[in-house]
Formats: sequence, C-alpha cells, structure tokens
Amino acid sequence: MTESSEEVRPVASANLISGDIAGTAVQAGSIMGGLHFHITAAPQSATNRTVDPPTEWADLPELPPKIKSLLRAQIQAAEEMPYRLPGARRPSLSTVYVRQDVTSGTEAQPAEQGRPLPVLDSRGQLIDPHHPPVTRLAVRPPSRSMREALDEDDHLLVTGGPGQGKSTLSLRLTADVARCWQATDDRPPPLQEVVVPLRLTARELAARLDLPFFEALAATIRGEYGALLAATIQPDDLGERVGGCRWLLLVDGLDEVADTVQRDRLVSVLSTWASDSPDYRVVLTTRPIEGATLAPFQRIGSARYELLPFDEQALRRFAQHWFSDSPGAPAKFLRQLRKAHLDELVRVPLLATIAAIIFEQFDDRPLPDNQYELYETYLGYLRSAHSVPAGLPDEHCGRLLEHLGRVRLEEDTSLTTAACHWTAERLPELCRTTGWREKLVTYLTAVGPFISRGGDLWFLHHSFAEHLAATAKARLLPPEFDPGHADFVELLHAARPEDRGRYARRVLLHHTRLHPAEADALLSHLHEGEPAKHLLAARLLAWHIPAEAEAFFATATPGP
Repeated sequence: MTESSEEVRPVASANLISGDIAGTAVQAGSIMGGLHFHITAAPQSATNRTVDPPTEWADLPELPPKIKSLLRAQIQAAEEMPYRLPGARRPSLSTVYVRQDVTSGTEAQPAEQGRPLPVLDSRGQLIDPHHPPVTRLAVRPPSRSMREALDEDDHLLVTGGPGQGKSTLSLRLTADVARCWQATDDRPPPLQEVVVPLRLTARELAARLDLPFFEALAATIRGEYGALLAATIQPDDLGERVGGCRWLLLVDGLDEVADTVQRDRLVSVLSTWASDSPDYRVVLTTRPIEGATLAPFQRIGSARYELLPFDEQALRRFAQHWFSDSPGAPAKFLRQLRKAHLDELVRVPLLATIAAIIFEQFDDRPLPDNQYELYETYLGYLRSAHSVPAGLPDEHCGRLLEHLGRVRLEEDTSLTTAACHWTAERLPELCRTTGWREKLVTYLTAVGPFISRGGDLWFLHHSFAEHLAATAKARLLPPEFDPGHADFVELLHAARPEDRGRYARRVLLHHTRLHPAEADALLSHLHEGEPAKHLLAARLLAWHIPAEAEAFFATATPGP
C-alpha cells in the first residue's frame, strides 16, 4: 500500500458505549477486513430462576407472547370440549366437588369383642356358637372443593366413573386459571398459588414418549392446539418456570390409553418428573384402574380424590342452571326424571346433560327410563337434528360408527384414518371422487358423536365409543344365546367383576337389545347357576335387559 493512499484513509472515530449493558458487548478501534462475532445468548433458565414467584394473583409478571398464546388456545379449547353436546351449558368449577378416596384401612374400629364361652350340649358335645357379625366402620373424609384440594396438595390423582366430569373438570380448571392471567375474570382464582396451566390428553402424550420429556410435551401441544397457537412452543419453553411460576400440568383420561404398556410408561414418566422437577405440579384424571398402574404416582405422595356424583341438591342446581330462561321447566324436568326412575342414573353429570337435551328436544314424550335408550335416543337425535351432507348410505353409517367405537377402545390410532380404511374397503365407489376424505369427515361430524380437532376425529365423550363398540361386538356373537359357545363362555366370565366387567356386561345387554327373544334364555341360564351368576343377572336387570315378566321374577325370587 503506498504512502499517498494512507494519507487519504479516514480516521475511524472511537466506539462509544454508554448506559446499562445486558449481555455481551464488544468495543473496538479501527477494524480492517471481514469480522464475525459469535455470541451465545444467556440461557433463559438463568433469568427465570432468579425471578421470585408472585405471592398473589394481583401481582402477575409479564408472560412471553407465545405463553400468552398457549393460554388463549386452552381457553378456546375449553369452549369446545370435552363434549360439545347441542345445548350444553358451560359448567362452573365452583360446583365441582371432590372427595378423598379412602381405598384401604379404616378410620374407626369397634371395641374388641370378647370370645364367647364354650357351650356343651346334653351329650357333652361342643356346640359351635354363633359368632355375631363384627361391625367394621369406614369413615370417609368430608367433601371439599377443588380449590381446597389444590391448595392442600401439589400432585393430585382424580378418579371418576364414565361421564362423571373428569374432562370437564380439567378443561374448566385450565381455562379458569388461564383467565386469571388475562385479568378479565372477577371470580376468585381456582387455587392460591400462581401457576401456568397446561392441559394435555393422556392418549396424545403417551403416543410421544419416545421423545425426551419436554420435547414430548411440546409435540403434544402442537398436536392438541395446532392453529390456535400464534407461535410454536419449543421444548426449552417448558423446561423451567415461567416468570417464576410453576407449571400446573393436567393430564386427562389415563384410562383412554388403550395400550396398557404405554399407559404404565406414562404413569412412570409423570411420576418421575413430578418427583424430580420443582417446576411442575401434576393433576392426573382417570377412571378407577385395577392393578398396580397407578402405584408409581401414589408413591410420590400424590393425593387421591374421587369426583362426587350429583346429589339431590346438585341435580336441582343443575336443572335450575340449565333451564334458567324457562320458568317451570326445572321442576317439570325433575318430575320426569322421577317418573322415569332415572334418579340414580342422572347422578352422572353426562347422563344428566343428555337427559336435559332430550327433555328439551322431545318435551312431548316421556324420558327414556334407562341408559341404553338415553344413548340411542341421543344418537338418533344427532342423525336427524342437522342438515346432513351427502355421504354414506344409512345402512352403512351405523356400522361405521360402531367400527370407530371399537377402534377407539382397542387401538390408539387415528379415527379419521380408520374411517377412510373402512370406507375404502366396503364402498370403493365413494372413494373415487375428489376430496372424499374431507367429505367423509364432514359427514361423520354431522351425524355422529364426534368433533374434528387437530386434523382428526374425536369422540364427544369416551362413553359414546363404549356404547357403539358394545353394539359392534354384540353383532359378532351368534344370534341365539348358547351358554356352551366359546364366545359366550368368555363373555360371561369377563362380565363378573364389578368394574372390569362393565364393558362385557354392556355387550351382553346390547346382544339382548339386538335379539330381544334371547334375553329370557340368558337370564334363565344365570338363574340356574351359582351366586355369582345371580349377581350378574341382577346387574343386567338393573340395566333394563328386555326380559319377560316370568324370567324377571324367576331371577328376582330366591330358589328353593
């Protein structure tokens, strides 16, 4: 380089840096040639872990935009799920009560009773004295609100039977906590601790456990909420607290994971992270599950609760809320329930909801007096209440719905894929038109108990899948009841346990509904058997098996 060129070179002015600096800073004089700076941002965790959690809901930190988007998506999802039954009203979390589930031991024992003195007869033989029955007391703790349960324990296991309101509880709790972050709800917060809610279904999360935990959470969020999200949630967003606040992870419907190996693994994974991570609280909902599946979650100190069914007062509040714009309707609805002997059945919130919808739509008819006819009436209403797009012929529609019920109970696969495979095998001519898959999904959401969410079909409620699957399986049985046939032998054996036998009993019931003349033969066979078969007969009669009076009284009357 020549001297003259150096004389015209501009003199670089000094770099001036002032004010507070966060992160990496570089100060340099004159720089010639290319220069690259590689700067690694400070880990987000270092920031979040130094933030003290807020002590009350009135003092909330600012959340990242993508977390705000996640909260909005969950509020929107709560408006649509768990079952978007026509006319269904949004339940209030304040009316949901839980009771701690005492599964073993007693809290009160009677005083020790003395042994009776030996008694001899006139021939000096020992008489075996009559032992009075020992009274055993089992005391349940009093019912408590959901807020009390959340404030008392970090991790909860919430159990409830079919239609008891487990999904409704998880959705409403998630949405109510999310609304607290929006400062648009004047109601008291659902729990004292300031938390960030995250609700996922167990079936979706269990399908992704081949990934690291936070990647599995992020992938499940994308699958659950999809286009409702304004930005993609990354695994790093979930690996720690947000604004100093813990995550409240709600995993709904463990029992709906069909693969028992996946189900057990999900419980193990949730138990590990609930125990090891200080950043997560876990609420797990499920039907009661027999065996050791839930043991890992209970070993970490989680509290077990069960949802209370409606009592008389709660049912009255339900009716007043549902028919609030129709004076006189609540009392009329309750009278019809009593007249149809549905008092016990509608203690299940889902069945109370279905009964209320049927009452509104068919107020000129009496309510069905059993669960089978309640479901059948409602499913018939779905197929007739809406304008139905062109689709399957009627004779095929019912069979496809039943097939999808079996798929949901037996497999963890896409219902949309299963519906397309079934249709392609049986009705190939329908599959030659453009966009037939989309038309099929539209048709099924119009005539069946489904919604379309995340690119797939979902049952409005798992009990609809069970009802349809029971009919599908009943069709596979011989039309005539034969107690020696292998299928009936297996079914009768499976139907005996109180909880695990529920689905098998439903298949037997649906078989008698398909073939009413076989109900008497079934009851007669059970009446002639041992006490366990008598109990099975009684349970089927309670479900209104279509028996003739003679068979009914033969079963209801003790034998000689």
